[in-house]
Amino acid sequence: MSSIRIAPPQVYPAPSPYGDLQLTGLKGWVARRPATGFLVIVLGLSWLLFCIPVLAFYGVIPGANVPVQVFALASTLLILLPTALWVTSITDGRAGVRALFARVFRWRFGIGWWLVVLFGLPVIALLLGLIFGGSLHRADLGPMLIKQLGSIVLAVVVINLWEETVWAGFFQTRLEARFNFVVAARVDGTSVRGCARPAAAPR
Repeated sequence: MSSIRIAPPQVYPAPSPYGDLQLTGLKGWVARRPATGFLVIVLGLSWLLFCIPVLAFYGVIPGANVPVQVFALASTLLILLPTALWVTSITDGRAGVRALFARVFRWRFGIGWWLVVLFGLPVIALLLGLIFGGSLHRADLGPMLIKQLGSIVLAVVVINLWEETVWAGFFQTRLEARFNFVVAARVDGTSVRGCARPAAAPR
């Protein structure tokens, strides 16, 4: 019988606690304090960005009809992710950036969890609708599930994947190198809410 070789799991290097301490200026400060530097930059830029919908809501500038989700997406793709990659490049170089992206696309769970993730929310929404007096039309069931599934996939690919890359893959990983999981998770969650806090003002 021929033996089946199982490839060993790939181990990604832990992020370096510091970058090149010989660097000066902004890069030098970020190299010495990566997590703090990241947080200061994204808080400042995100708050500036989210001031736009707040000012529009109060009539200071036009654009009150622009959904706040547009600014949340812009914050993730134009501020959070680029800053995380920039800090990673300072502390770990290109190898660190490649390792961060490699972890993004390495999802290690079975088909059962995939089914729960993809169909759990649409099925729960359907059941709650029936419980609260809705009716089930078989002709509409397929298109409804496909639409819900498409919305979930779109949200994951466009924003959730990259948001988690920043907060879980980059920021919380660095915090866990210094604190236990509970403390790291609390600091991470507080930071996430802090970045998006101004967006709650117009609501």
